[in-house]
Amino acid sequence: MGQVAIINEVFQNDLTGEEVHGLTVMVDGQVKEIFDHLLSIDPTYTRYDEVMRDVLFEGLKQLLQGRT
Repeated sequence: MGQVAIINEVFQNDLTGEEVHGLTVMVDGQVKEIFDHLLSIDPTYTRYDEVMRDVLFEGLKQLLQGRT
């Protein structure tokens, strides 16, 4: 399906001291082509992060269906 590299980093919240996980997603290959296609057919998307947000939330919704 293409290349997706995910870099995991841990940061510390200066106010609370809580650890916060940050992910950097690099999209390439067929996944990039799909993102580009979605950007071209849906005017509500103007950037990759908007597509990624919906991919993430819709995917989580599907994963949770029937498991809760």
